[in-house]
Amino acid sequence: MRKILIFLSILIFISLIHSRSIRVVTDNYPPYNYREEKEIIGLSTEVVKEVLKRAGLKYSKIEMKPWPRIYKIALYKKNVLIYSIAKTEKRIKKFNWVGKIAPFNVFVYSLKNRNITIDGLSDLSKYTIGAVKDDIRAQYLIEKGLKENIEYADNDWKNILKLTSKRVDVMLNDNISMNYRLKKRNIDRNKIEKSFKIEDLSNGLYMALSRDTSDEIVEKCKKALEKLKNSGGYKKIIEKYIY
Repeated sequence: MRKILIFLSILIFISLIHSRSIRVVTDNYPPYNYREEKEIIGLSTEVVKEVLKRAGLKYSKIEMKPWPRIYKIALYKKNVLIYSIAKTEKRIKKFNWVGKIAPFNVFVYSLKNRNITIDGLSDLSKYTIGAVKDDIRAQYLIEKGLKENIEYADNDWKNILKLTSKRVDVMLNDNISMNYRLKKRNIDRNKIEKSFKIEDLSNGLYMALSRDTSDEIVEKCKKALEKLKNSGGYKKIIEKYIY
């Protein structure tokens, strides 16, 4: 009888540990989440780590994989936290949304010396547009009837190279990521024109939990993020990445 009680106690203890632990997944999207040497860092990563610390939640590591893979993991696995993810109408019911963790304002970029004028979405139909396949910006362009204008690349680093070498006319990117990438590549920002803002895509980046995650974990994360923002800690993290 004593052995059975000990065994049951161990099972309960293990169950409690697992109920307070989550799997954390992200993709490579600097400066929000990226790998430097062996560590995953970035604006969103700092926010997520602080939220999990304040929430008292355990995780073994942050897994970095391509976007399609982490999205699928978060859709179908239990107790999974995914970041940085854009919140859209199609995604709202698929996740438990913790909250916004980073600003995300998308603009149209072109080379200044090409004198390209973009005052609205309709103007994009005149140009080739650099985009990443399956990215939310590419999906948006397709929805707006601009599929034939898209020139795909594996990532935004390649899109910037295409833009500066005049292989595409314009590209869509958020200002924080664009400024970070230009600085990293020693490209003069004065040579790049930032024009029309895509309001539909400028809703911030979020951290979200899979649908099967317990309400307790979701609420802990929400409260921890709220406290981080109210304490001023969130603002300090953001300011480190604004160039």
